[in-house]
Amino acid sequence: MEQLLRGASEGKAFLIGGTELYQRNRLESLAIESCSSSASLEPIRGRCSEMDAGAVGRMFTEGSLFASGKMIVLEEPDDLSREAREVLLSNLQRMDRNALLLTTDRSRFNTSFYRKLSKATYYYVCYDPFDWDLPKWAHRLSREEGVRLDGGGTTVLQAYASGSLVRLASAVRTLSLYYGPDSSLSRAEVAEVLTGRGDHDIFDLSDSLFGNVRADSLAATWSLLLSGEEPTSMLAFLFAHWQRMRAAREILSSGGGKSEVSKRLGAGKLLTNKLVEHAKRAKDLPIGDVVELFASTDEALKTGEDPFIAISGLIFALTSRPV
Repeated sequence: MEQLLRGASEGKAFLIGGTELYQRNRLESLAIESCSSSASLEPIRGRCSEMDAGAVGRMFTEGSLFASGKMIVLEEPDDLSREAREVLLSNLQRMDRNALLLTTDRSRFNTSFYRKLSKATYYYVCYDPFDWDLPKWAHRLSREEGVRLDGGGTTVLQAYASGSLVRLASAVRTLSLYYGPDSSLSRAEVAEVLTGRGDHDIFDLSDSLFGNVRADSLAATWSLLLSGEEPTSMLAFLFAHWQRMRAAREILSSGGGKSEVSKRLGAGKLLTNKLVEHAKRAKDLPIGDVVELFASTDEALKTGEDPFIAISGLIFALTSRPV
C-alpha cells in the first residue's frame, strides 16, 4: 500500500481501515505528502459525522483556490447519511481533478456500502502486528531513524513495545534523538534509555510478577511510578507479556520445548528463556479470571484510582509468594 500511496495522484481513491493507529497515520501522511508534492493537490479534511449530502458534494465539485485539485480526506464514512453515501459513491466515478482518502476504524468491509467502496478504491486494513512481525518493524523503523540494533537490542525494543507499533516507533525515535544518527546500539544501550529510569525497570517488574514474587513486584511498581512511567503503559506491557507467557505454557504442557516456543511465538533467545522461566513459575489461574483482573485494573486506572493501589491489587491476585 505504501508504494501505491507514493504514486497517489488525481483520479485515485484509497480506503484505509483498522484500529492500529501508527500504520493508519503513517499511510495517511504519506498519501497527503505524495499528492501535495508530486500532484500539487490541496489537502482538504472533513469529518463525515458533520457533513450532509450537500457538503459531501461540494467537496468534489468546488475547485481549489490554491491548486489544480484537492486531496480529500474523509474520516469515518459510516457516519454519513444514506443520501450522503449515495453522493460519495456517485462522485467516486468522476474524480478527474481530485484524489480521495477514506479512513475508518472498520476492519471488515462486509456491508453493502463498504463493498461498493472497496470496489472503487485501493483499500488496506491496518492490524496490530503479530509478535513475529515486530523484529521486521523494529529493523525498518530503526533504519528510517538512522540507528542500527544488534540482536539483543532488537529483543529489548520488541519487549518494550509490547505489541504496539505506536510504542515501538516512539522508542526508536527516542533512541535516535539520544544517541544521534548512524549509531550502532547494543542491548545494554537500548535498555539504558528505555528502561534505565529509577531503581527498577519494566523488565524487573515482569520478572518478579511472573516469577511469583510479591514484594519485589510491589517495589518495582512503586519505583516505576515515581520515575514517571505511565501506569496504563505498564499494564499494557504486563498483559502482552502474560499472553505470550500463557501461550508458552500451553506449548510446554503439550510436549514442546524452547525451540517450539521460539518458533511459534516469534521470540528471540533471550525472550524465549524468559517466557519459559515465567511459564514454570507464574501463579496458574484460569484464563478468564486473569483477563478480568487486567480489565478491571485498566478501568480503575482510567477512572482515577491511585495507580499504585490499582496495580497492587493485580499483583496480589497474580502472586502467592510474599518474597
